[in-house]
Amino acid sequence: MTKWTQQMPLLMEVQAITLLTDKDVQQILGYIEQGNILDVQFKDADGEVMIPIGYTPEVKDATGAVTTSAYVTVVKNGSIVKAGVTETIPAPVIKGTTPFELSTKVTLEAREGCTIYYTTDGSTPDDSSTEYDGEEITLEATTTIKAIAYKGELYSEVASKTFTEETLAPVISGTTPFESTTEVTITASEGAKIYYTTNGDTPTAESTEYTEAITLEATTTVKAIAVLGGTTSDTASKTFTKS
Repeated sequence: MTKWTQQMPLLMEVQAITLLTDKDVQQILGYIEQGNILDVQFKDADGEVMIPIGYTPEVKDATGAVTTSAYVTVVKNGSIVKAGVTETIPAPVIKGTTPFELSTKVTLEAREGCTIYYTTDGSTPDDSSTEYDGEEITLEATTTIKAIAYKGELYSEVASKTFTEETLAPVISGTTPFESTTEVTITASEGAKIYYTTNGDTPTAESTEYTEAITLEATTTVKAIAVLGGTTSDTASKTFTKS
């Protein structure tokens, strides 16, 4: 990282300025090194923000990519005007499998020292929402989780992720083409009910429920759906041709 020097360009002569102490400088450098600076403002004695020139440290994320810059202006023999530093809080990371069948487990992660609050009803979370306790959140239906991280009075942007419950389409198996007859089987996820048709219609939960292998004696298109946990799969379709 570039070091503070006496050779940085001067901006202007400023009277009665408040200078940074060595401790202040180290604190700002610490923020820069942690990659969590939003802005650094340098003001003169009248509180006017000075145009930042000169030293521009890079602020990087965990991957090393430059995310923003913090500006430092040097005035009057290399002394630095008093700075106000604003820390940024990254949005939480929402992890879990989607789409899912029946249920999925969701975890939330944030920067160390932050408290996470979240909602599952689509509303925007704040520090009055449910506090995340570090345990997995079990979802059993399509749900949008929104989360925010707080550190003291600072807070992040809202993270959002939708977890969609989905039932997989059945698998239709059997020999085609066939000479005399063929046996057709239909399989789906454990616990799912299968409904099928053999007349070309799109199956619904009112169609014939599959319970055993189907014997076909003529060219037929079998269509099937699976119903699990209140959700219905896409329609599977396969044509069996008599030769």
